[in-house]
Amino acid sequence: MRHILIIALLLCAACTDDNPAQADADVNRCPEDDVQACACDDGAEGMQTCEESGLYGACVCEGAADAAPPVDTGPRPDAAPECIDGQANSEACDEGGERLRACVDGFWGPWGECEGCLDGEREIEACGINDRGERARSCNDAEWGEFGPCVDDDVCEDGTEEQEA
Repeated sequence: MRHILIIALLLCAACTDDNPAQADADVNRCPEDDVQACACDDGAEGMQTCEESGLYGACVCEGAADAAPPVDTGPRPDAAPECIDGQANSEACDEGGERLRACVDGFWGPWGECEGCLDGEREIEACGINDRGERARSCNDAEWGEFGPCVDDDVCEDGTEEQEA
């Protein structure tokens, strides 16, 4: 009987986690791409997404200036920093242009929206005295060039009259 009790105790000891600190760190990690609510600086509710590292990224706040500062989400699990605070990272977008993310508290925040244009794309805007003219610019290397000259046949503002001398 005594041998059975000793064997049972040994089996129970084998079932416990060998590294309780690691178990606690794993509990604090979030599932990748999980989304949770967070508080914005203006009191509104934002969203943050769990990143590949198992940590939630910066709080994304709608309606605030598009580059709303991240909200402190508290201490992060015991993980080595990925980057240096204030550092920025960029990557090319499939559609052209690039998107950015910033390092906050030693971890990369979420990617921003793609900015830029598609090579060869043209943009036309109204110009001239009565806004019936046009000027254009083109996209090269995912960046808009300067607008060209205004092409407008108008020589006077609508509604004005000229008097003969």
